[in-house]
Order: sequence, then C-alpha cells, then structure tokens
Amino acid sequence: MTGGSGQAAAGGFTALEYTLRDRLTGSERKVVYQLDATQAQADRRSFNNGGWVEKTSGEVVSVGQSIAGEFDASMPPGGWVSSTPPLGMSWSISYGVPPQGRMKLTATASETETLVIAGRKLETIRVDYRGGLARAPAVTGFYHAEAWYSPELGRVVRFGARSRGGSGSASYVIREEIELTDIR
Repeated sequence: MTGGSGQAAAGGFTALEYTLRDRLTGSERKVVYQLDATQAQADRRSFNNGGWVEKTSGEVVSVGQSIAGEFDASMPPGGWVSSTPPLGMSWSISYGVPPQGRMKLTATASETETLVIAGRKLETIRVDYRGGLARAPAVTGFYHAEAWYSPELGRVVRFGARSRGGSGSASYVIREEIELTDIR
C-alpha cells in the first residue's frame, strides 16, 4: 500500500479498484476510486476529484460522478450499507434517484459470509434489498439488490442488482455486479 498524505495512511489505501460486470452483455470494465490526497479532512475522504465523498466511517456523503453503474446510480442516501447491521434486522427506505426516479425498498441483513476479496479473506454481512423502482412516473418495475459489507474495510465489497420494468420503448432490464478487486 502506498503512503503519501496523512489521509491515505489513516485509511490504509490510496485507491480502490472494482470490476463492474454487465450480466446481460458479458462486458466488464475497471472502476477506480482514487483518493484525493489534496482534499484531506479529518472526518472525510474524497475520491476522483470530489466525485465520491464519504465519511471515514464509510457513510457516503455525496456521489457527484456515477462511474460504477447501478451501484452509484441507485444508491440510497448514506450508501448501500455504512455500518454493521445486526443479522435479521430489516428496514424500509424510500428515496429519489436521478433524473426522475424513485426507489422503495425493504432491506434485510440476511447472513454472514466469508469472501476472498482483493486477495484478502474478509468476513462480510449480506444485505438483501427488494422492492420497486420507478424510472419515470409511468415506467415502474421490481428491484432486487445484494450488498456484501465488510466491517473490517467499512465498505461494500460486492454488489449485485437486478431490475426489469416498463413496456415497449420504455422498458428496461438491469443485471449488474461490481466487486472490489484491488486495494492500493
């Protein structure tokens, strides 16, 4: 891991690299969140020139640049998971998604799972999200997502989303997965 600023040293990394896979087309690409060393604050981390800002606890403050597909584009306020939920806990969330969408989901902390992520064995908690997505007033569909949260890293290390809705020219299908593949 690289050093540099106090912020990078405190977080233990300077970049987080994910792989984003589109399960419909089979395409994949790298997504890198590069730590902004010049924008160091005691309680926040900024990535990609302020395009992603989070508290040092992992809670997402803002996403100004959606570079990671559905993971960024439909993220609830505060992030998909920003602290360790107790197993079995359920909660409901309803929020707007740009440009005119609305999410209404029920989340459940369903199980713990050991994953090998970026070459590290991590204990994770899987949170399942189920509900509906309205992309526009007349374009609605179901939404199902799973987020694997690592308390050790304070972030989601794997995320998958499936959604389908609308009809005719206003129909849509989403099947994406993103996974942390490198920590530098």
